Amino acid sequence: MKRNTESRIFVLDRLRQSSAISEIYFEPTMKSTNDWAIEHCHTASMPFPALILTDEQTAGRGRGENTWLADRGSLTFSLVINVDQENLTAESKRLLPLAAGLAIVDTIEQALPVTSLIKWPNDVMIENKKVAGVLIDTIQRGSELAVIGIGVNFANSIPTSQLPEAASLASYAEDTECGIEKITEFLFNLLEQLMLAIRQLSLDRLLIIERVNQKCWLCNKIVQIESGLQTIDGQVLKVDEAGGLVLELSKQAKTGPPNSPGLQMHTIYSGRVMSVRSP
Repeated sequence: MKRNTESRIFVLDRLRQSSAISEIYFEPTMKSTNDWAIEHCHTASMPFPALILTDEQTAGRGRGENTWLADRGSLTFSLVINVDQENLTAESKRLLPLAAGLAIVDTIEQALPVTSLIKWPNDVMIENKKVAGVLIDTIQRGSELAVIGIGVNFANSIPTSQLPEAASLASYAEDTECGIEKITEFLFNLLEQLMLAIRQLSLDRLLIIERVNQKCWLCNKIVQIESGLQTIDGQVLKVDEAGGLVLELSKQAKTGPPNSPGLQMHTIYSGRVMSVRSP
């Protein structure tokens, strides 16, 4: 474990001043910070929360089979927490992707004059473009550890093929606000917001859900979602107390008798958003 290697991008001594973390594990290059955590965090006694950080991530993972490209200027890291130490119940733990999304939203809006929103289940958007994503893994090591992997398009260039759907924070900022030299302070603030959101989650998960609904990018939109073997069409109404996406089914998707009264709703707890449009 190379904890003291010099970074080309981050000021590690500044990050060590954060009250949100107990230790930093840094290597100049990692395939994936989440994979590094899964490999190492169960083999040695480590203080938590622990920050797993790299200058260059070469094989980042997203949900399912998705990958996360991490060119120079992107921010990729993992925060490892002890679930029991943070007093997270099973119900609260399921909300970690949304709580992490809120932390990213709050950090972005503190840094830039923009409105950012959470795209269920694990992305952060500005306007209609993805600027960040969250991936949660778990490790059993006596007690359970949660690995919160985060990728932020900070000051990196976005491939032309992804420009319709993705953007970097730098594209919404003056050069002095999102230059590479600002990435340490952004990460410092994000770590503080992450631990604040996690501790709010342990105290009052319904408050987290209330804030998620206030920042819900999909709410009121017409969506098609692939969930297991089903493809479900409908209008998003809200995120429920368990983190599920509540839809009013489209006429084609309704299973009741024709012209049956009342809303026909369906709640999705895991799935992939295939399409989105305004009503």
